[in-house]
Amino acid sequence: MKRITILFALAAVAVMFLCTASSRREPYDFNGTWVVGTADGARFGGELYFYVKLKQDGEQLTGTYYSISQKNARRDVNPANTVRGYAKKKYAVIEFSSAEWGGGGVAELRPIDKNTISWHIESEKKVGNADFGHWAPNRARLTRQ
Repeated sequence: MKRITILFALAAVAVMFLCTASSRREPYDFNGTWVVGTADGARFGGELYFYVKLKQDGEQLTGTYYSISQKNARRDVNPANTVRGYAKKKYAVIEFSSAEWGGGGVAELRPIDKNTISWHIESEKKVGNADFGHWAPNRARLTRQ
């Protein structure tokens, strides 16, 4: 009985230690340029080229984005395209705005590993009766450059 009590006490201490250690874990580092595809591939091969440049200051995120697809037919490349949002330990939420097309939306970023994140648009702001307002992809797997 004494051994069971000791084992139980050790297990409780271990759980408390793990909970405390995980709560102090640093938030994910979203800083950098996150890319899918290549500019030449988008222009000539028709593949998607998309990047988001992010600067993180604590929980605050700011930056820009750039997108080309469909053999250069769909372009959202205005340098004034903006990204603003916040980062938590395991995800980020950003609002992006297309200076070129007038639309935008809200996207969620989730870390996959140290240099890979997923991009998923949660909601969009379109322009008038148009089917677009930006040319950012609905979903993408981005790699830090």
